[in-house]
Amino acid sequence: MVLGVSLLRIPEDKKATVIKELKGYIAQLQTIKSKVMGGFLGDMIVPPCVAIPHDQVLKPREATTPEFVLCDNDLGQHNIMVDETTLKINAILDWEYALRSSRVPFTSVLDPPSLLKGKKLTFQNY
Repeated sequence: MVLGVSLLRIPEDKKATVIKELKGYIAQLQTIKSKVMGGFLGDMIVPPCVAIPHDQVLKPREATTPEFVLCDNDLGQHNIMVDETTLKINAILDWEYALRSSRVPFTSVLDPPSLLKGKKLTFQNY
């Protein structure tokens, strides 16, 4: 059990403090790079919003230099747990769709219309 409340429940006028902290964590996560695209077990992780035929096999692309960065793919206000008093992030939940990708990670998460309106972000936002 993670203590705190979803960022959705934090008043709008206090979210900037949490977003500033979140940007720091994202900067740290962007330093995690790999030569191989895909999940951490070597597989491809595709969110349910992306339709892939069952007979199609996805193979991770490999690069000559570490260019693939960590992407969460399910980072929205509902997955950010915050201490209501200190406004510190206690946890970021639901990493099952995390993968290494060539996309710049988390940019949609910090887009104020998406984040502040509480929309769940999907793979299609990237």
